[in-house]
Amino acid sequence: MRRLPLQAPLERTRESAFSYVCGGCGSCCYNKSVSVSPYELLRLARALGLSTTLVLETYVSPEDMSLRRRDDGSCVFLRGAACGVHAGRPAACRVFPLAEVQAAPGAQALYGELRRSLASPGRVGEEGTVGEFLERQGLAAFDAPFAAYRAVLERLVRLLETDHGLESELGPEMWIDADAALGAGAPEDPEEAWRRHVALIERALAGLEAAPSCDESGGVGGGC
Repeated sequence: MRRLPLQAPLERTRESAFSYVCGGCGSCCYNKSVSVSPYELLRLARALGLSTTLVLETYVSPEDMSLRRRDDGSCVFLRGAACGVHAGRPAACRVFPLAEVQAAPGAQALYGELRRSLASPGRVGEEGTVGEFLERQGLAAFDAPFAAYRAVLERLVRLLETDHGLESELGPEMWIDADAALGAGAPEDPEEAWRRHVALIERALAGLEAAPSCDESGGVGGGC
């Protein structure tokens, strides 16, 4: 697991005292690995007026599904000292300067404080709570889609473990690229789009789960 560059340990809960006033310097947009989920891709695409397919091709590194960075380490969306896609920014950007870790599903999340540039004018205080800060950043909207995609991913992993030939039947273009999966009827509203996307994946998974595995079929047929 990648070690987080923490300035304060993972000891805060949602009830802990915390506040943060951004200084608008843009330093947090340098030398960060910001991975994006299918839902975050949808939000980015809609904020940019592009398809998720084009966002993947242009702005996302295929090696680790993180936002591309320029040669100077800056995020590809940084414009001067401001985010060029602020309305569609991923959850990791919204939660900064906090880092969130959840040890197990259903467990209480713990929060630490990421290191900031010494030159950053951003100010950490105690005028509120972690939960209030997260609410102001719009993090609540991410809860349901994150849980839904996590659930189908867990089903996908279980199927891979039983060798159902998923490489050909449920490839990355269906799992990650919502617009490619949904086709011409992909909704403009990202909230409706992620629900349709997850439903499509669920139907595909249900069909694969109902089919005999490669072991059960003796390696004959399907993707075996």
